[in-house]
Amino acid sequence: MPVLYETSPATGETIEVAELNVVEFYLGQKMGLLGSNAWEEQLVRSYTGSSQALFDKFVVMVIRSPKELQPQMMELYMKQIPEWASFHEKILQANGANGHYIGDKVRQHFFLHIFLFFAELSEYPANIWTTNS
Repeated sequence: MPVLYETSPATGETIEVAELNVVEFYLGQKMGLLGSNAWEEQLVRSYTGSSQALFDKFVVMVIRSPKELQPQMMELYMKQIPEWASFHEKILQANGANGHYIGDKVRQHFFLHIFLFFAELSEYPANIWTTNS
């Protein structure tokens, strides 16, 4: 479980921010990457939620499957990615294909999400990534 420790400069008190999603949104908010208002923040949460769902499918379909079935389950999992990519491509196109999800700035939080997503995936054994196709 990822944990971020933050110490308040004003009080010296340390907080423990635990769990990937909580750390991600804490950092996103702290860095001003969640949008300019509540509407934009909910859009960001929706878009990153689809990536979290993709990761959750990975855990359920691949990681929790018996070792001998993991290569086949990985192949099934990989078939989920085009749908995920299509969802995000539509959002980016609807925003003028400028590389941002909202306006001209809320791309950075999604990249933070993807970075943390792949950091989490990197903890799994390399042989999981080998497929027959």
